[in-house]
Amino acid sequence: MSKEAMCQLEGSQVSVALRDGGRLDDCQLVSAPRGQSRMVWLFDGLMDVFVPVTDIVALWEPAPARAA
Repeated sequence: MSKEAMCQLEGSQVSVALRDGGRLDDCQLVSAPRGQSRMVWLFDGLMDVFVPVTDIVALWEPAPARAA
């Protein structure tokens, strides 16, 4: 995903697939990388998480929950 596409998702709830096979689900994308920055700032509900953009395989907005 490009830095520009990540910037459009700032403030949104996202899920992130990581290069090591891990995932971060239901995080808020606080800040996408800008300029020379290579870090993505996420908030997972408890703490701030900083992830190098090179460790991110995919980043997406989860589908909204369906009403029962």
